[in-house]
Amino acid sequence: MLSQRNGERDGRYSSLEEFRRESLLELMNSDFSCLEVGPYTRPTFSASQCHLKTLDFYDTQELRSHALKIGVNPQDVISVDFVCKDENYCEVVKEKFDVVIAAHVAEHVVAFIKYFQSLRQLLKNEGYLLVVLPDKRYSFDKFRPDTDLSQLVFEYLYLDLPWQSLHSLETSMYYDMEYIHKKNDVTNRLNISNLQKAATEWHPGVHSHIFQFEDAVPRIFAPLCAMGLIDFDIVDSRMCKQFGEFTVLLKAGNCKTNYESVEGFYTPSRDTIIHAG
Repeated sequence: MLSQRNGERDGRYSSLEEFRRESLLELMNSDFSCLEVGPYTRPTFSASQCHLKTLDFYDTQELRSHALKIGVNPQDVISVDFVCKDENYCEVVKEKFDVVIAAHVAEHVVAFIKYFQSLRQLLKNEGYLLVVLPDKRYSFDKFRPDTDLSQLVFEYLYLDLPWQSLHSLETSMYYDMEYIHKKNDVTNRLNISNLQKAATEWHPGVHSHIFQFEDAVPRIFAPLCAMGLIDFDIVDSRMCKQFGEFTVLLKAGNCKTNYESVEGFYTPSRDTIIHAG
């Protein structure tokens, strides 16, 4: 199993983009094609560093109008090459890339395994997928149970079940209100009528899947590769406490991850009572 590393210069990165692209820079030359999903104003690589294309739920003008409303310079919004209103990117994008980057996207999608299968189709053989995920201990998700492999597999097998309702209810029940400077009022949060209402109020900002850095590779990504559900090998994984996020770098095709290489699956998960600090 690969070694999992904390950011080599954790606390001293000039930007989150510097941390995110670190592992890829060790592998890529300057002449590679890259598709980044939803970079908004902060792409991991600039157009001068690679052949960059972008994909988003909204087109460029919609994003710039939103930026203006929230006080962001509209000209900082990156032009969108592909607009896709769901996670079926292959219906819109008809080319393959050396690198695909999905930063803070995978935790939102409901069909986690199918999402990675879709991303695989956008990559050339031996291309790289860089996934950036929030570590729950540094976010409003710190009280939520970690997503486990059995849930992801059951979701994959029974996709038509009301998963959105479950994730919306979990968000309402466990969201750390102190993250937005409010009180965690247990009486209100555990009111069954409020929870029933919350289960009907899905929105794209809901985090469907919750992870911690130390468990994400051995308990989620490595088993999925070994099971053949996603066609990737794991190249690298890094945590950055400075930004409360971690990266998982996957290589597409010729998957060599097998059951013998899945170390750490049958070990206790981390104590979820321990938070950042």
